[in-house]
Amino acid sequence: MSWQAVLQQTAGAAAIVLSGILVNGNTVLSRIITDAGWPYFRLMGTASLCIAGTIMLVQVTCRDGWDGLGCKQEEIKWVIGRGLTGTLQFVFAVLAAVAGVGLGDIGALSSVNTVVAAVLGRYILGERLGPLHVGAMLFSIAGAVLISDPAKMGSQGHAFAWLGYSLALLSGVSFGLMFICTRKSRSASTMLLTVSAMSQRGMVCWILAGTPAVNDFSYAKVVLKPGRAVGFLGLLIAITFSGNALASVGAKRCPAAISATLMTAVSMGVGYGAQIVIIHQIPNTFTITGAMLMLLSVVTMATARLPAPSASVSVELSEVPQTPSSVRSALSLASFVASEYAERQQAEAMPAAPASELRPRPVTVGGAQAYA
Repeated sequence: MSWQAVLQQTAGAAAIVLSGILVNGNTVLSRIITDAGWPYFRLMGTASLCIAGTIMLVQVTCRDGWDGLGCKQEEIKWVIGRGLTGTLQFVFAVLAAVAGVGLGDIGALSSVNTVVAAVLGRYILGERLGPLHVGAMLFSIAGAVLISDPAKMGSQGHAFAWLGYSLALLSGVSFGLMFICTRKSRSASTMLLTVSAMSQRGMVCWILAGTPAVNDFSYAKVVLKPGRAVGFLGLLIAITFSGNALASVGAKRCPAAISATLMTAVSMGVGYGAQIVIIHQIPNTFTITGAMLMLLSVVTMATARLPAPSASVSVELSEVPQTPSSVRSALSLASFVASEYAERQQAEAMPAAPASELRPRPVTVGGAQAYA
């Protein structure tokens, strides 16, 4: 790996760490604003749409026009997917926090993204799961059980606890898919990815605010305290824009497994820190043990990404089955997921065939000489 590639991945990792701090800070802020009786989802929806609209206005009028928001045609679906998965990750995490799940628990449970993505890639490709992969899955399952503490779910005051923890797990799965979509959107600019994420998030937040699924309170406090409302809106705009932009920058420069590992560690640190300092909730022994197991599952999955031994396999062209384009597309995506989350590239590339072997060789057929 060249120094340029090392510096690029280092910069990407730093962007992921900063993004993790801001993204989890947004989740903490959602809990604070909601507990204070402010309409968080409408404020968040307004902030997201303001970000998307401002980026488009500046890009079109002051910079490269619509060309600056373009990408390759085959990557449009990944750009849309980046916005959708990022929106789902945010919504699931906020709803889990509103449901009463600890902020640190949400960060810990989000680590399930590496295991899910690796298993998905290997399941579609039909590859064998090694002992480390199985161990990572067991660590993840055990950690999730300890964090959720099933013994308390049926007790009074915890009737819907299972829903909150399920949303936290879905947030983690969405996080992994978001990194994959971002890595597949190589020709898209950071601004285009941010516009996709913010426009979809804004619409979803306003839709949620109008449903009984969340209690978004009323505009009474906004009318009575407009200065504080503007302050909350400005803070949400700054945190949301910076967090999403850094996530897009980092995910494009850093492999998904590294991105997810760093994001998990940062999420746990920020979440449990805010849970202790701001909300005054001390995690119990089961929760801490479960969080350590979740982190261990991520580390184990990263360790499993060892160089695969190279092997020469000779296959006749006539024996290679032809697959439909849709199947090839699915396998291509699965290969990408597996390579990003489960396997590391071989340490040394196979040597190229000598030029003499690539030239046509004379073959005598009867009395005539042909080339094959």
